[in-house]
Amino acid sequence: PLEVQRQCGQRPCPVDCELKSWEGWSPCSAKCGGGIMQRVRKIRTQPKNGGLSCGDISETVSCNIQACDKDCALTDWQGWGTCSKMCNSGLMQRVRKVKEAAIGSGKCAGKHSARRLEYHK
Repeated sequence: PLEVQRQCGQRPCPVDCELKSWEGWSPCSAKCGGGIMQRVRKIRTQPKNGGLSCGDISETVSCNIQACDKDCALTDWQGWGTCSKMCNSGLMQRVRKVKEAAIGSGKCAGKHSARRLEYHK
C-alpha cells in the first residue's frame, strides 16, 4: 500500500467550565450593625477532560454597616419669629427641625424650639 492510516486522538477533548450570568443580590442580612449580601451564578457546563475549572460562583459584600444606635441630627436654628405682642412684653420663637431621626436607642437631645421674652414700651 502507498498509504497507511491508523487512529489517533483517542482522548476526549477538554471542555471548559461555562458559568451563567450573576443573579441579583440577596437582601442585606441585617438592618444595621453590619450584615452581608450575596449573589450567585449557576454552572452552565461542568468542566470535563481537563478543561478549565469554574471561577467563583458566589460573591459576598458587606452592607448596612452603620451603627444600630445613632442620635438624631438637628438642623441649624431658624431665624427668630415675630413678637407675639406689639406692646408691653411678648414672646419670640425660633425652631430647628430633625434632619435625621434617631436610630435604635439613639437620643434626640437638645431643644427643638427656643423662646425669647421681648419688652416693648
